[in-house]
Amino acid sequence: MESNVSQAERYVKQLLQEKLTPDHYYHNLPHTLAVVDSARLLSARHDLSEQEREIVELAAWFHDTGFTTIYEGHEEVSAGIAEAFLQNTGMKEDDIEEVKRLILATQVDHTPTDQL
Repeated sequence: MESNVSQAERYVKQLLQEKLTPDHYYHNLPHTLAVVDSARLLSARHDLSEQEREIVELAAWFHDTGFTTIYEGHEEVSAGIAEAFLQNTGMKEDDIEEVKRLILATQVDHTPTDQL
């Protein structure tokens, strides 16, 4: 069975390629790939559990998907896109909420409260 991360990778790549307008010079697929790579590196460096790594990586994949529909407030839309996708994978609701929390933590005025 394919992992949630692999499914998300395929979905997000297609979504960003098909739905982002050409004026997204920074928040685009190459940016998302760089964020995912950094998330993987930091997860390994900080010795996160397998479950924590999955949550961090899923948040990295989905963090800018909201740009496909809106600029201001894209984080909330991104969290909603992630939630809808992950509910279809059978992921536990608590883990989905954690992915959403991490996506919302990418807002400019957010102050981190924990390692994730």
